[in-house]
Amino acid sequence: MRRASTGEIVGDFVTEFVYPNRHRYSALTALDHFRDASLAEGSAPDARMHEAVELVRSMRQPDGTWLQTTPLPGWTWFDVDVGEGEPSRWLTLIGTRVLDWWDAGYQRFASA
Repeated sequence: MRRASTGEIVGDFVTEFVYPNRHRYSALTALDHFRDASLAEGSAPDARMHEAVELVRSMRQPDGTWLQTTPLPGWTWFDVDVGEGEPSRWLTLIGTRVLDWWDAGYQRFASA
């Protein structure tokens, strides 16, 4: 999420959650990957991801959804998600499972 050399955010795209993400990296995309790896290994979430998790948490709307940012250009057979600024079912699924994994992982490994 941040440059090792300067500590600055790598780019605005890190905070722009979009589905489908295709080639676009974001904090949400990265956390979903780390969630998969953690579950496969049976390991606790890495505390270094705390800032990214809080970013994802802060982007959650009061109704529990995440909003689609500008969809990426490119040819598609059909639209798989909503337009810009609308609540996204896919981003909400990914964001919810990331936060559930994070919150449950800390509780489970803290009590072990």
